[in-house]
Amino acid sequence: MNGIQTRLQTIAVGDHFYTIETLMDCNQFHDPDGSSAASGFGDTNWSLFGQIWPSSRMLALVANTFDIKGKRILEIGAGLGLASLVLQNRGADITVSDANPMAKQFFTANLKRNSLAPLDFVSGDWTDTVNVLGLFDVIIGSDVLYERQHADEVSAFIALHTFEKCEVIITEPNRGNRASFCSKMNRYGFSGAHLHANHHFVDGLHYEGRVLNFSRNDLRVK
Repeated sequence: MNGIQTRLQTIAVGDHFYTIETLMDCNQFHDPDGSSAASGFGDTNWSLFGQIWPSSRMLALVANTFDIKGKRILEIGAGLGLASLVLQNRGADITVSDANPMAKQFFTANLKRNSLAPLDFVSGDWTDTVNVLGLFDVIIGSDVLYERQHADEVSAFIALHTFEKCEVIITEPNRGNRASFCSKMNRYGFSGAHLHANHHFVDGLHYEGRVLNFSRNDLRVK
């Protein structure tokens, strides 16, 4: 891509291999029209969307196995959207979202690179308080609790965008905001299991964190 240094990575998820264009490193900033800075992505955090982080690989493993039949699914804070590529390959009804202005360009290119059909990509994040996306049966995300305020923002976003009966799957690399997030989710009527994940990927990368599984089966809490 013009003005950006990238590389191709091959990521194994189950029995399938995905070729992903990523940023060469995290020491880049490309914002010729100022759109990234206007969206809150300056030179210190712009490049974070363009990497395959361990939590996203863990989420992709989960996405490769959970039941998708008849479910409308949303990935939040997707970055390069590895889990959504996996779900698209499985034939899921998946919508992808991320706030970084470059994320859609990378994700669309990676869909084509892996011979996958187009799908809905929505620019935005969990600070949106108006529901223009509709409701989902499943919301997934990886490492979306990296700031203290995200416990409030992400839980409120999930409550706004889910059916009364729904599931939530979040992979979380042992950051300090998990307890607050889980408490907020409980207040919105969610219950769940928080599974310890200690996984070595086939290429030697190690992931240690949690897979947060929530569900809600009753009427949503007002």
